[in-house]
Amino acid sequence: MAKLRISTLDAFVGERIRERRCRLGLTQRQFGEKVGVTNKQVHKYERGINSVSAGRLYTIARVLDAPITYFYEGFAQGAPCSYPPRQRMVFGLLRFLGEISNEEHLKALSQVTRALADCGVEPTPPQRSIRRPARGTSNPRRSSSPATGRANTEPLTSVLK
Repeated sequence: MAKLRISTLDAFVGERIRERRCRLGLTQRQFGEKVGVTNKQVHKYERGINSVSAGRLYTIARVLDAPITYFYEGFAQGAPCSYPPRQRMVFGLLRFLGEISNEEHLKALSQVTRALADCGVEPTPPQRSIRRPARGTSNPRRSSSPATGRANTEPLTSVLK
C-alpha cells in the first residue's frame, strides 16, 4: 500500500473550510448535506486527504458565505490557519448552545456561564478521597474467596454496621 501524501495546499484549504464551518456552527453532516457530499467526504476535505475540485470549492464558498479567495488567504505567507484549542472549544460550545431549543435551559446555562466567568477563580480539579493500598499489599475489601471466586464483602459489611 502506498504512503498517503497530503498536499500542503489541500491541507491549508481544508483547514480553512473547517474553520469557517465551525464558526457558522455547522456539523460535518449538516455541511455535507448542504454541499451535496457525505460527512466522511467533508472530513477528507478538511484534513486535506482529498483535494477539493474548483466546482466543489465554488459550492462550498456559497454555502459558507465566503469568497473563494478566503480559502487561500495566508497560504503564500505560510501563516498558520488553525485556531488555538481554547478558541475551537468555544466555537464548539456556541454550536451546542445554538441547538438548545428549551428557552429556560438556555437562560439557566447563560446564568451559570456568566457566574463562572465573573468568579475569576480557576476551578480546582477534584481530589481523590480513596487511598489505594501500596503495591504488593492486599486489600481485604478486594480479596476474593478461593472457593467461589466472588468478592469477599465481609470486611465491608463490618465497616457499614
